[in-house]
Amino acid sequence: VPYRAGGEAPLEDDKTRRAAFRIVTPGYCATLGIPLRAGRDFDDTDSMTGRRTVVINQTLAGRMWESEAAALGRRLEIEFGGETLDLEVVGVLADTRFAGLHRQPRPALFLPHSQLPFRGMAVTVRTPLAPEVLAQALRQKAAQLDAQVPPAEVFSLQGRLEQSYGLER
Repeated sequence: VPYRAGGEAPLEDDKTRRAAFRIVTPGYCATLGIPLRAGRDFDDTDSMTGRRTVVINQTLAGRMWESEAAALGRRLEIEFGGETLDLEVVGVLADTRFAGLHRQPRPALFLPHSQLPFRGMAVTVRTPLAPEVLAQALRQKAAQLDAQVPPAEVFSLQGRLEQSYGLER
């Protein structure tokens, strides 16, 4: 998504800054083991009636402000769904590699699902059990919540990482 500092004039198309984004619920980053470098995770105060918030990664913080801590409380504007969203930075996460293990981290931002409901969602679960042990229980729970939800693909993060390693060889 295109982004800029709050109040900054839009840039020319060829100079627009872009960031990867995820719409997440509280605890997403902790579940995946992504360390919080500054600020906080999303919580119940990040609601439709409250100020719109965003958590960003270190790369985005470094490109916009002098430090991770300096990013907190600052405004960031993004273009999403045909509108400009004015967001307050409440947290900074360690960088992750969305595009592959051997690529440099790129700017990324995380938006709270409570403020920007999104139809296409994935469920992330941290468990010591093998995915196939939980697969049926997860599918049954999804069907209880909404019978219209298609059966979920269940996989382990380790499996996805191994698949990623294989694709890069």
